Amino acid sequence: MDRFKKSIGIAVCIGICMQCTYLEYENARGDVGGRILLHNQRGELLEDHSGATIVMDNGMEQYFNESGTDGRFVIEGIPAGTYNIEFSKKNFGSYHHYGMVYPGGPATFWFDQPVMLSQTPQVRIIQLDMEARRFMGMRIFDGRIQIGHNYTGSEHLQFRLFV
Repeated sequence: MDRFKKSIGIAVCIGICMQCTYLEYENARGDVGGRILLHNQRGELLEDHSGATIVMDNGMEQYFNESGTDGRFVIEGIPAGTYNIEFSKKNFGSYHHYGMVYPGGPATFWFDQPVMLSQTPQVRIIQLDMEARRFMGMRIFDGRIQIGHNYTGSEHLQFRLFV
């Protein structure tokens, strides 16, 4: 009978220890870090990589931070779990990583490769002049448009539209 009691005691102890290990893993929090590199529309590396937003979403909570001038970021206090991550910056592209399993723990988890974001084209109409006339039952629009780009300045285009 004593042998049976010892066996139950050992089994209960192992079960409790295994439960504790599982709970420690489940509640383990840690930090996630990495680097974002920003490029202009021509693919040239920019000097300032700040202001990119990194959002980690596990479906219940979101954790976020922004990149510094050198592009580095750290998001602190992330619980272990599976996350969808979005890297983005206004007027730049975005990058999504789905289903990243993060184990948590005291050591900072670093992305091994930097995430690259490129500037998106920004075009705006500066001026539009147009004249309309009729010719053989059709409308003809002659015009001139000035378009501004965020990387080449502006250009003038002439056009003729038949409707």
